[in-house]
Amino acid sequence: AYRIQAGSRRASQSAIVAMSLLYLLLQVSLVVASPQCEKHSKGNVMLQLGQKTRTTVDRRARRESLQGSEVREWEEFAGPFNRVCRGAGPTDNNPAYFEVRQKIPSIEACKDLCVQELGQEGCKGIEYNFLSKRCELWKRTEGIWAFDYPQWEGFTCLRYGWPGKYLIPVTGGLNQACRGPGGQNSESFYVVEAVRHMEDCRARCVASNICRGLEYSKGRCEIWHSEIATTESKTGFECLRYEPPTEPEEDTDEPPEWVI
Repeated sequence: AYRIQAGSRRASQSAIVAMSLLYLLLQVSLVVASPQCEKHSKGNVMLQLGQKTRTTVDRRARRESLQGSEVREWEEFAGPFNRVCRGAGPTDNNPAYFEVRQKIPSIEACKDLCVQELGQEGCKGIEYNFLSKRCELWKRTEGIWAFDYPQWEGFTCLRYGWPGKYLIPVTGGLNQACRGPGGQNSESFYVVEAVRHMEDCRARCVASNICRGLEYSKGRCEIWHSEIATTESKTGFECLRYEPPTEPEEDTDEPPEWVI
């Protein structure tokens, strides 16, 4: 019995010694690794802060680019149904208004081709037929004013420029004349065009190099390239201001997410 107890005591002492050595080794490992862990944690913090800053800057840049009539878009003219593009009226289809490209695989490819070949300001829209793969690149300076109902199926007419859907009535729009900062009405603020009706005036805005809004009255159209700040009550006038959507604020005031 004495030999058994002595053996058990020696085994217990050996286990205690082994555990003590293991604890010491663990402490030494933590001391050696701590600078690297601190460096890694700081790296994670800086990475997260950098990503947060980049996201905020990118978001601000997108919002600023949308302000002040700086965004051109594609929009369906006269709805999504079978339509062909025309110039001043339904029968105005002068071949000088457009360039034809055949065997274009998709409407997206036709749109890309228009901007690539004619440029942001030169591309006024496209007419595309998804059956024949025929693509018209419209370059008429005044833009696409009208449309027609074609005899054949598969046509789509798209205008490119300042989308008319973003022309918003100012102070109600009707019986309001556009005015600049401080209520000014300088002729340097706009270009005057002779048109038949409001839709013609809107089409001029869409096709303009810069359109911040328009004023329409009795066949007279003002395309504003300066800020429309306010209006003046005037019978028979209508004032619309170009107001593209802006992205909502997201997390711009929140502190960075610290990840350690």
